[in-house]
Amino acid sequence: MEKNKNKQAAQSAQVKKQPAEPPVQACKFEELKGEFEIKREIGRGSYGVVFKGVKKDPNDLDENGKPKQYAIKRIFPTINAAFILIEMLILKHLNGESNVTDLISGYRLDGQVSLVFKFQKSKPFLTYLTTFGLEDIRKYMYAMMKAVKHLSDHGVIHRDIKPSNFLYDPASHTGLLIDFGLSEIEVDAAGRAKKMAENETVKKIVDLQKKMKIKNRTGTKGYMPPEALFNHPNQGSAVDVWACGVIFLSFLAQRHPIFSLNNSSKIKNFTISNLIPFVCLFGSNNIKEIAFKLGYGVLIPDEMQKERIEWREICKIQDDCAFDLLNRMLELDYTKRITPEQVLEHAFFKGLHSGEKIEFKEVVQGGAAGQ
Repeated sequence: MEKNKNKQAAQSAQVKKQPAEPPVQACKFEELKGEFEIKREIGRGSYGVVFKGVKKDPNDLDENGKPKQYAIKRIFPTINAAFILIEMLILKHLNGESNVTDLISGYRLDGQVSLVFKFQKSKPFLTYLTTFGLEDIRKYMYAMMKAVKHLSDHGVIHRDIKPSNFLYDPASHTGLLIDFGLSEIEVDAAGRAKKMAENETVKKIVDLQKKMKIKNRTGTKGYMPPEALFNHPNQGSAVDVWACGVIFLSFLAQRHPIFSLNNSSKIKNFTISNLIPFVCLFGSNNIKEIAFKLGYGVLIPDEMQKERIEWREICKIQDDCAFDLLNRMLELDYTKRITPEQVLEHAFFKGLHSGEKIEFKEVVQGGAAGQ
């Protein structure tokens, strides 16, 4: 008994000796030139850490007379400067429109780069995943797809769309697509911009992508479609549509995540364990067929289900129109998958179509690192 007490005391002492995380005030943000007061950390990802802050300028106020809030993305010094420049140029190209984050300014000192965005009020995805009704889901998906269409219209692929990269405020039904660290301009076989004339900004991005050999970088595997998982050369905005479809399914099934895949796995070593979630939804016959079209042969045990399941079997929210859209967004064959424009025109969004009047409150835009 005494030995156990001593052991517990020793463990307690060890816990107390562990250094605490340094407070934000103790961190130096010399690259910001003393222009901002850093409040707290609000996000963290593989590329950097995001902090909430305000300008020290007493005249920098919002419409309510309060200090304007900013999201400051402090990028890790180990990230290649060319990748940072591509992200900044793509954000400039997109111009902060249609629910896409708007880059305000960038700071650099001795290899440390910080990007400043306006702050977007939002709630964590899991706080409303199981409480949203069909109308709430409709507004969320419309706001997100509006951003994806804007990207597609400008020839940009986000490549890492997931709930933590779409900041959403359920109270105002407004959202903002953030974290363009993996985004790229879609190019043709000759390496030219596929959808847009190469203006000065687009040309710089395309040249940098060629120089850095950037093409089809991988995002979060649980949101990647077959063509991305199998590293097929022809990848476009259909990649982003699939990711949005996975989020759509999460809402209808009230389940997150949908696909739990090993994020470090490479497709050359893609195991049956990573294929199981796809086989369980789409059936082994469909998975074998799409793998063959993408240049791969896969061996799936005969005892696994052959045909796809019906959405009604796994979705808690039942709606035929929603299921029709879901089928089109989660089409395994990227050449047949619905486009962002077609998604917005789908009957599921009746009353929210761009040709009809819809009141969206003005959002305060901002950005954060992926999680």
